[in-house]
Amino acid sequence: MYVNIFEYKMRADADMSAYQELAVEMYGAVSANPQYEFLGLQTFATSPTEGVVVERFGSLEGARRWASDPHHREVQRRGQREFYAWYRGFGCVVDHEYHHPEPVEETS
Repeated sequence: MYVNIFEYKMRADADMSAYQELAVEMYGAVSANPQYEFLGLQTFATSPTEGVVVERFGSLEGARRWASDPHHREVQRRGQREFYAWYRGFGCVVDHEYHHPEPVEETS
């Protein structure tokens, strides 16, 4: 498994509705293509304008395929121009995974 951690701060003038539309579009694109081996993501707001995204992929290779997707690359460039004041990312290959008890989907 490969994990990407993305920290960011939004620009004061960022169009948040446009940002959200792109986020939904990118989630759909990465989820729909099995070659990316996308397992899911979690987002955490650390302030009204800052946050952290944790993305999980089945492998480093799958994450690299997603990172090199031409449409994804263009959306990243747009993010640099229009949305982010700053960002940084960290990636790591997971050495091991553990849990207790077995994870179960919760239903309401």
